[in-house]
Amino acid sequence: MRYDGPAARKVAEETMRIEAASKNNPADLINIALEKLVEAGLEIPRFSTLDAMASTVRAQVNEEILAGIRDRMTAEERRGLLGLPDVVGLDPRRCSTR
Repeated sequence: MRYDGPAARKVAEETMRIEAASKNNPADLINIALEKLVEAGLEIPRFSTLDAMASTVRAQVNEEILAGIRDRMTAEERRGLLGLPDVVGLDPRRCSTR
């Protein structure tokens, strides 16, 4: 293991960014980044660093995905979405399929 903080953060962020397109759970992103850091022989950053990085990367990748969807929608489709009701305070554990 070697200490190279900038390199370790770069490897972790690049790995998370690639995987965030198909994984949204921060724990999954952190675990995959840890695997890559070990493979690279780099000292692992603090958990708080990886956790904050996963949160930031997820937000950026999710926004990119949503922007791509928005760009493909017609004006009529956007108006239709805006007309959907907002559901506030819905507890999915209390919903039934009856």
